Amino acid sequence: MTPNQAKLYIGKVGEDIVNEAINFTEKTPDWFDAKKDGRIGYLTYEVKTLRINHRDQGFWMPENQWKKLDGVDLFFIVKVPEEVEEGLRLYQMVNHHKNYTIVHHGSKRFRNYLFTKCMPYDIITDDRVKSVMEASQSLQTWKKK
Repeated sequence: MTPNQAKLYIGKVGEDIVNEAINFTEKTPDWFDAKKDGRIGYLTYEVKTLRINHRDQGFWMPENQWKKLDGVDLFFIVKVPEEVEEGLRLYQMVNHHKNYTIVHHGSKRFRNYLFTKCMPYDIITDDRVKSVMEASQSLQTWKKK
């Protein structure tokens, strides 16, 4: 699986999880919609499937995603686990327009969406857990010791 295929796969699984777990979702028909991933009634939402940054206890979001996140009503995060037994965990970021800090990594800025401000929704324990973990690990630029 190429890095681009891995990213697309991880993103699709995250969107599918939200669609399965939350009633009345309507995914946007355009996979590359620059404004939202879907709607729940009149509310727009965005889904990100991410690993947690343990040092900062949050989910890092690059600057090129800020406008999209600022433009939606709801922000869902599917947390990629460190171990298969944890499952994929679905959260809604509470008050996502304010519950973040800015972190710098080299010359880049990221928003760190605080894990303590995430409201749990569901835990997924099917075969997708292992495949998302493997796809995510293939994208790692650092290695655990």
